[in-house]
Amino acid sequence: MTDYSYACYLSDLALDASYQKQGIGHTLIQKVREEIGPDVSLLLLSAPSAIAYYQKNQFKHVNNAFLIKRRPF
Repeated sequence: MTDYSYACYLSDLALDASYQKQGIGHTLIQKVREEIGPDVSLLLLSAPSAIAYYQKNQFKHVNNAFLIKRRPF
């Protein structure tokens, strides 16, 4: 989701385990970055187990996010 001006929120990046470690996730991130251009920030929320993956893909870990959770099902 993006306004193509200030920020783009990457809601989910998930691959079946049999497709992981093939560069697909990296390629998808690069395609998003190409689409939004260098003047738009790309941000996401990460599962704790995926933090290292995103750091390898040029994301910087920040501690200033805020959340109002959706209602439970």
